[in-house]
Amino acid sequence: MEIQKRAVLTSVGVKETIVIIKFERFEPVPLHMEKSEYAGILTPIVEELFGKGFEPLLTPSSIPAKSIHQKVIPHQEMGFPRKCSWSLPEPSVVTHSGYFLFFQEELATPFDRFGQHIGLLMRNQIILSPPLFNRPALYITPKGIGIKKTSIKDLTLILPNGLEVGCNGNTKNPRSSLLCFGNDTLESSIQVLESERLLVISGTTVVEDKLEGKAWVPRTGIVVRLAGEDRHPLHQNFEGLGVVYKLHGFSECSHAIQCGPLLVQNGNLVDLNQELTDEKFVVEQNVRLPPSRFPIDINLTRAARFAIGIDPNDRVVAVLVEGKSSRGRIGVKSEKGGMNLLELAELMKNLGLEKAMNFDGGGSVQAFLQGGGSLIKPADQHQSEIAHFDRPVPFGLVLS
Repeated sequence: MEIQKRAVLTSVGVKETIVIIKFERFEPVPLHMEKSEYAGILTPIVEELFGKGFEPLLTPSSIPAKSIHQKVIPHQEMGFPRKCSWSLPEPSVVTHSGYFLFFQEELATPFDRFGQHIGLLMRNQIILSPPLFNRPALYITPKGIGIKKTSIKDLTLILPNGLEVGCNGNTKNPRSSLLCFGNDTLESSIQVLESERLLVISGTTVVEDKLEGKAWVPRTGIVVRLAGEDRHPLHQNFEGLGVVYKLHGFSECSHAIQCGPLLVQNGNLVDLNQELTDEKFVVEQNVRLPPSRFPIDINLTRAARFAIGIDPNDRVVAVLVEGKSSRGRIGVKSEKGGMNLLELAELMKNLGLEKAMNFDGGGSVQAFLQGGGSLIKPADQHQSEIAHFDRPVPFGLVLS
C-alpha cells in the first residue's frame, strides 16, 4: 500500500487537500455501535434530520416498521470507520462505503430503514443487497479488482421453493419478473392485479406476501411479481423466509459494492449528465431518485469526495478530497469546501486512470489509517452530551 497527501487547485483557484491511496485488496465490513451508544450518538442525528421526539430503534429486516409507533425510526446497524481501524492487525485504511438511506423522505415504506445500503453489496460471495439501477460496481475476483455496471436486469432471485425469477429464471409466465422503485413505479406501493401475487423483498428476507390489495415498494428492496401459474407452487405464506440472489457476470466475485456515477471510461471523462440519465435516476425536470430527490448537479455543489479508479497497469487507486458535507447545499454554487462532481472526474482522469467511479461523498467521507489516525478531516462531525463523533455509516471499506 502507498499513500500520498497533497494539495490541488480547484477550478476556482482554491487549494484542497487530497489523499491518494494505491491498494491491492478491499473488503466491505459491517460496522456497529454498542447498544449503550445509541442514545448519545444516533438520537442527536435523528432529531436533526427528522425533528424532536423521534427515537432510533434497531429492527431486523423481517420486522415491518408499521408495527412500530410512527415516532420511532427503524435503522440498520451503523458504526464508525475510525473505531474499525483501531482493531486491524495489518497495514490498511478504513473508509466509508456507498450510499445509504439518510433522509426522512427516503423512509417511505414500512421496510425502509435509516442506514440501509442502496445498491449491490456482496461480501464473502453472498449478495446482501441487490443491484437496482444501472450503476458501476467495484468488485474483486482471484484475478484482481475491476469496475463494471450492473442492474436489476442482471439479477436472478431464488425463492424458498426453488423458483427462480429474473435474468436466468425458470418462470413460465412472461409477466413474472423483478420490480423496483424508480424503474417500475414512482409510488411507494403497487396494486396486486388479478391472477398475480407480489412478494416484497428487503435485504434477503420476504417481508410481505400479497394476493390482493397493494404491496409496498421499498427504496432499497425488490418486488417479485408472480403471474398466472407461477403463483401456484407457493402454497404457504412466505413472509419471514429468506431468498438467495445470483448476479450475471459476478459469479467469481468475493466482494462487490455498487455506487456511482462512473467518472472515467477508457481514460476519458464520461458525459456525467448522460451517465446519470443512463442510471435511470432521472425522474422529471432533472430531479433524480435515491439516495434522495436531489437535483442533478455536476458542477455546482462542492463537498468532500471519494472515488476509486484503475490505472493502465491494473493498479487500484482511491482518492479522497477533504471538504464539507453537501447536506443543505445541493445545487448551491460555492467556491470552498471540496470539489464538485465534474472536478472530481477531471482529477481522476488527470491521475492517468483508465476507469474510475464515484462513491458516497459529503458528510460520509472518512478515512483512517490502521490504529485510528485520520488521513483527512471528516466532513461531518457531531457532538452530544456524552460524545464527539463522526457521521455513523453502515459499512466501511477496508483497503489493504
